[in-house]
Amino acid sequence: MKWQKIKNFIENLIYPNKIKCMFCGDELNGKNSNETCTNCMETLPFIRRACLRCGVSLPDEDEGNVCIHCKKLNYFFDFARAPLDYTGRVITAVHNLKYDNAKYLITGMVDYMSDCYAAWDIKPDMVCAVPSHINRLKERGYNQAELLAEEFCARFNLTLLPLCLKVKETASQATLSFKDRRENLTDCFKINPDHRASVKGKNILIIDDVVTTCSTVNEVAKVLKHAGANKIYVLSFAHTPIPTDED
Repeated sequence: MKWQKIKNFIENLIYPNKIKCMFCGDELNGKNSNETCTNCMETLPFIRRACLRCGVSLPDEDEGNVCIHCKKLNYFFDFARAPLDYTGRVITAVHNLKYDNAKYLITGMVDYMSDCYAAWDIKPDMVCAVPSHINRLKERGYNQAELLAEEFCARFNLTLLPLCLKVKETASQATLSFKDRRENLTDCFKINPDHRASVKGKNILIIDDVVTTCSTVNEVAKVLKHAGANKIYVLSFAHTPIPTDED
């Protein structure tokens, strides 16, 4: 614990929060919010109209309230939300956190997630982060979803529990098709036996950094629902837009 505090102190010295924009690196002033400069704030890809089920951004010309996938698929989670489209500088920020140890970005990311959550009328009993496989944890040293969840729960005084475990190491989702993503994740999560009794009848919020096709969070939600959970919600920093050429 003492070493962790020293490590956090050193990281804060090297990567101080609230000094530079989390997206472009420009210096901030007192008028900036969410650790974002004025220029980036004006051009960020906010999700203005979200699918009422999965939370993906709906195009202006779409007159419906759900996306094309939610019209065809049934999910184990009830609702999902994210503040931003996973495009442009949002992708860069996520990659910096995920692959370059840029944990100083957590505070700014959770600022946006908190704004989204505050406008969302849900009352979770507990929170869980999408788990990483033990081999990935050894390789990267941390689970970015868990870091986001820790900061988020501290702000809202919510209970964070490791409700699920990732028991199967899977191939990277990045290059897989929609169908292959779902098959890749089949049976890769299981309920944490230490917390099985905590799940029954509870409303649970799952936190992840990015939702792409909903495959990952849906597998986690499936495990929780099979363990007796009531409502399952999903909150992420960003959501990948539906391709414009998708039919």
